[in-house]
Amino acid sequence: MSEQFSPLEQEIVDLERKLENSVNGAFNEDPGDALKYFDTIKMRFFDVMPHEGGHYGGLEIPSDHFVAHWYKIAPMFVGKIQFLSLQPHACGDVGFVSMIQYYKGRTRDGQEFEMALRATDGLRKRDGEWKIVHEHLSFPIDMTTREGQPTLWRP
Repeated sequence: MSEQFSPLEQEIVDLERKLENSVNGAFNEDPGDALKYFDTIKMRFFDVMPHEGGHYGGLEIPSDHFVAHWYKIAPMFVGKIQFLSLQPHACGDVGFVSMIQYYKGRTRDGQEFEMALRATDGLRKRDGEWKIVHEHLSFPIDMTTREGQPTLWRP
């Protein structure tokens, strides 16, 4: 059964599918291709990977460090990503979408990896175009061990 979204929600899903295709296609040759889906001037990014210019232990990447962080992490992984269980919401020029991002492949040094993250993107529509202005990525936590569970979900 296919999901029924409002026209605005479908626009957000379409943008996320374009981003997914960019990461699975042009990303390894040109990581900057995917940046066209982000408002890199007003972007706020909470990554699962620390960053030297970040706040809160390096996990919050402010807009002035976002592009540099993007280009730093992009070459680390070669694989395929799937955006699963997208749940968009939109009203006017503001929207958000939550999903599971499942990523599998090899690091540049040949080690296999597999991880599934919880992801939420906040978007703003300006001049007829949606742009991601906020992204939050996280692993579910095992409350007993206090460790992340990057392989909890698999397609």
